Parts: sequence; C-alpha cells; structure tokens
Amino acid sequence: MANMKSEMDADGSLPDVVPAERFARRPGDPSWTAAFIETAYQLLKIEGEHSVVAQYWPQIQLHLSQLAASAKADPSAWPTTTYGDWVPPYQPPGVITQCNPTNQPPGHLCHFPLARPYTSAYAWLSNLQASVAMADAIGDHATAAELRTLIAQLSERWNADWLHSNGTYDTGIQTTFALPLALGIVPNASAQKVAESFIESMQAAKLHLTVGIIGGKALFPALAAIGRKDLALAVLEKTDYPSFGFMRYNTLEPASSNLWELMDAPYQGHGMNSRDHHMWGAFSSYLVNHVAGLDQQPQSLGYKQLRLTPGAMPGVAPATGAVSGGLSAATASLSLRRGTVEFSWKWTGGTHCGTGADGSKIRLACGVGGGVIESVTFAAYGTPTGQCGAFVVDTGCNHPHALAATETACVGKTNCTITVGPAAFGSSDTEACAPPAHVQRVHAQVVCSTPAVLHVSAVV
Repeated sequence: MANMKSEMDADGSLPDVVPAERFARRPGDPSWTAAFIETAYQLLKIEGEHSVVAQYWPQIQLHLSQLAASAKADPSAWPTTTYGDWVPPYQPPGVITQCNPTNQPPGHLCHFPLARPYTSAYAWLSNLQASVAMADAIGDHATAAELRTLIAQLSERWNADWLHSNGTYDTGIQTTFALPLALGIVPNASAQKVAESFIESMQAAKLHLTVGIIGGKALFPALAAIGRKDLALAVLEKTDYPSFGFMRYNTLEPASSNLWELMDAPYQGHGMNSRDHHMWGAFSSYLVNHVAGLDQQPQSLGYKQLRLTPGAMPGVAPATGAVSGGLSAATASLSLRRGTVEFSWKWTGGTHCGTGADGSKIRLACGVGGGVIESVTFAAYGTPTGQCGAFVVDTGCNHPHALAATETACVGKTNCTITVGPAAFGSSDTEACAPPAHVQRVHAQVVCSTPAVLHVSAVV
C-alpha cells in the first residue's frame, strides 16, 4: 500500500506497475490500478484490518475521484480502457483472431472482442463496491451513502448500455456475462434470461475458457451466483486447450505446479510469456470458498462468522450453496490473524466419479463403511465430455474397452486406483486421438453397495 501511495499523482491517478520503473503507463488502466483499493479491501475482508483502510482512506477517495474524472472526460462516460480483458486464449493457439481493428490497442496482442470500456467500467464499479464496505467499516457512513447512490446510477447505465432483450450482454462472450453477475447488478427481471444465455455461452465453448484475466477473476463466482457451481467445477477439471488443466497435461511443455502467463504459451514467442505467473490465480480462492466450502457469511469481515458448506453427492438433495459435479471429498484450511480454521468433508457409499488425463491417477473409493463398488455405470477413455451423472462418450475418440477394464479393476473392491493411459484400458493404440498437444483422458462413474453418507469435520 505504501509503495502504491508513493506512486500516486496529485490527481489520484496511478501507473500500471508499481514501482513505476518498467511498463508503467500513466494513468494506468483502471483494471490494473484497481489493485490499490482492492488490496485495502481484501485486508479488511479477510483479516478484519480496519487500520489500513483508515490510514489510506484519503488516497482511496482521491483515486475514486480520478476514476470519475476519467469517465467524465471519455466519450463513453466510463473510465478509459487500455488493455481490456487481457490475453484471452486464442483460437487456434498461437494465432491472433480476436482483433477488432477499430479498437486495437498498441502492441502485438489484441484484447477487445468486447466493448472497449467494459472492463474499466467493471473496475470502477468493483472499486466503488469495495469502498462502500470500507467506508462503513471505519464509520464514514455519509461517504458510504454517496457511493451507494453512484453505484445504483452506474449499474442502471451499465444495463442500459450493454444488456440486450435476449439476455445477452454486449457481444455475448463469457466475460460479458461474468462481470455484471459477479458485481450483482443484473436486473431481477432479466436474471433468468441472463443465466440461460450465460450457460449457453459456456456450453458453446464446450466448457473451455474464452475469458482473459479480468473475466477469469469473475467467471467462477458468476457461475456460483446463478447456481451452477457444477459447471464451474467442470471447467476447472478440463485438461484440453484452452483450460488451466492444459498447462499441466499437454504434450509440448507440461507445467509442474505453476501457472503460465499465456494460455497458449508453447505456441508463443519469448516476450511476455512467463511460465510462473500469478495473474490467472484468482480461481484459488474459489476452490477454498466454493468448492471446499470454507467461506464467511455475507457481510462478515475478518472471518468473524463462518459459512461451512460440504459438497453434494449425485442422487442426494444438495445443501443450499453446495458444489455439485461429482466431487467426493475436499479439505481446506486458512491461517488467519484470528487463528486457524480447517474444514473437511467426504462422502462414503453412493455414487462416485473420477476424471483424469494421461499420466495422472484416478481413485474411485466407497470409503470406510461405504461398502464395495457394485457397478461401473460409465467409463470412457479418449476425449469424453460432460459432468458426473451426465458423462458423454466422444465417438470420434473413444477406446472401446474402457468400461470392461474399469469393471475388472474396481468391481467388488472398496477402492481402486487407475493410472490413466492406454495400458490401463486395454488399448494397444498408443497414438493419441486427441487433438495435437492434448492428451487422452478418462471419465468414470461407479456406484457403491451402500447408500451415501456424509462425514464432516471442522476445527476452529
């Protein structure tokens, strides 16, 4: 915070990068300079840190004024955008196809398959929402009231500018839905159409990512907001391009544990192409808060009030807000200023699913007291798709012996572990029928001999 404050100009503007030694445009793109307010807000939200907010409150207000001035000076009436939804995955990889010449920014990449001010408008509204919470936390209720009024006005303008009658926003790509849903500004009257259109955009991409890093931050919370955590989980489990799993399971340059800067890194040159970059990492908090289910109650700060939600089992009525999609167990912990909280849950018996790419291992287990694996209701090796309970065979890439091989390995046992690859599924075909640079994968579903039972443990 101190370093960012030291780079702030008298009008409240900030550069893209702090310290402003390299790549530092002034004023910076609002999605980049949002880090100033976002950092203070996250310290308040996660650690209950009021003192940092109070210390930097004058600069926070000054920066909000600068964003308003930028919007006033721009013909769009939104803050000026430089980078848009930064580095969305290109199709095909290595080929830039998402350029609109009238909106192309300087540089060798194009990031505007959507309205140019869209991401900066999101940054402004996100900063304002965070600032309302901070104003209330330090007792500046007058400013909080003013900001709430401004947020209402801007939300109405956002929908007037970009929401269409068919439930799509702007150009209808994933980011255009994710941002307003994450902000919570979709009108109630349009909520169902927007959710349906958002799901259609996800399914049209076959649950692959089309977002850049701004849309990527909002995508998974947006899917949770419309009650589709199962889709979010399926997206996170993908291993073919473009996906996070492709970084780990590809035949060109498999990552170990790090995220790449570019989704198609092996196809790009050496410039701006790190193999150890944080900018896609926002989904990590989604894993803890929504997949593992360790979160705090809405409006709570500093995890004073916890919300612990175990995941759902196929065929069992889910708890409100539970992740579904076939996850059998999860464990998460947080080390906070207040102490440590640990939360774990697992299902025994019932139905279990597993997915894995070549070289990985899948474990299908009924668990202690869960009986034995009674049947294998689905197993396909090649490029199957779908989600637990609704897996689909890809007839163009499927090895026919996967079901029988899985039955042999698993039926009658409490658990089985399979190393994914042609040998495990009775295939002599070592040539991948997956697209170039992709690997084959398995989707499997088994049913245990006893009904499902949920086991939960929490330590606070």
